[in-house]
Amino acid sequence: MPCLVCGSENLKETYSSLLRCSSCGFVWADLDLNQEEISKVYDDSYFFSGEYSNYVKERRALEKNFKRNIKVISRYMPSGQLLEVGSAYGFFLNLAKKQYNAQGVEINQNACKYARERLGLDVICGDFLSTNFKANYYDLVVMWATLEHLKNPHLYIEKISSLLKKNGIFACSTIDINSILARIQKDKWRQIHPPSHLSYFSQSSLIMLLAKYGLKKIHLFRLGEYRSVDNILYTILTLNNKFHRLYSLIRKLHLNRGAVYLNTYDTIYMVASKS
Repeated sequence: MPCLVCGSENLKETYSSLLRCSSCGFVWADLDLNQEEISKVYDDSYFFSGEYSNYVKERRALEKNFKRNIKVISRYMPSGQLLEVGSAYGFFLNLAKKQYNAQGVEINQNACKYARERLGLDVICGDFLSTNFKANYYDLVVMWATLEHLKNPHLYIEKISSLLKKNGIFACSTIDINSILARIQKDKWRQIHPPSHLSYFSQSSLIMLLAKYGLKKIHLFRLGEYRSVDNILYTILTLNNKFHRLYSLIRKLHLNRGAVYLNTYDTIYMVASKS
């Protein structure tokens, strides 16, 4: 299969089960997953004991990140119709609705139910690619920590571009396979874990993919993330080192309340405009 970013067939294997394009640097998992298998990856276990210890209890820390994201995108689009792709439990939308006409789409059924019933949000439950939206309708489309999870990210970017008005804004965050930390840690980098993470962009390959669909980079930065102490320990002890029993003992201390800011400079935040 040629590179979905630049079309090159000059590929080489890198790390375990990953392919790298020698022309543009895009990296992807060489896995043939059907829609049912992909949906299973993002069942309730993803949010509870999967990528997160407890996504809902992580709300306070997540909202700190989302408030920062809103502050950035407000510089380029202070109001209007907003769509979040991969809206999870709705914590970003719940903040964004104060400023935008906010709508979301999410594949996880219980996350949709929580966002609708608990937060009163306009969230469509289903796959973004198979859901109909108004073309040239949205002023702003966002995807936070979602691109790396996609088997066909180019199809998402293509559709997002078609949904945006002229001069509309697309904002996203994703992991950086070409960051200093990723290059040092190689296959030990914490972000390499297919089938959850399938697509690995660098700064240049992401800019190239967006440009392919008429989206021009206007802002790029590397900010860190707020995480609860509990989730940091969960990542280190359980996800990275399989010390499940030790984490189970420590979590009884109820460490969700405090939020710690960490910046490992391996996450890209991109804002692009539809030209």
